[in-house]
Amino acid sequence: MIGLVRGQTLQINVVAYPPDPCYAQLGFQNSGGNPVGTTISVSLQPNQSASLAINGNSLTSSLGQRVEVLPTVVPAAGIVSSCQASAEVLDNVLGISNVLVPGAVSYSSNPELGMLGVTLLQTVRLNVVA
Repeated sequence: MIGLVRGQTLQINVVAYPPDPCYAQLGFQNSGGNPVGTTISVSLQPNQSASLAINGNSLTSSLGQRVEVLPTVVPAAGIVSSCQASAEVLDNVLGISNVLVPGAVSYSSNPELGMLGVTLLQTVRLNVVA
């Protein structure tokens, strides 16, 4: 799950990792597992890329209200597909990335997290998805 507030956009980026193409469906889910925003299907040749974004302004009307969203990339069944995905949170005004998260095919039952730098005005959150 990735937290989003008004003024931010969550974007899924996917690229077909050579030598195989990428066939997948991109979308977003809320904390209840329900789809939010639009969903697209992509058919990418090696080295081609695609993106799908959802604007935090469409998910909440209150300033400071945080909404948790799960970006999803579902490879097409029964087809050889090599998709490499990431998700990023962008500032709507400046267009810069605040967060970049690499995609994962599955998650370890015993994850090991690395070090993270934090300043006085920042908060660290650990989100867990079943």
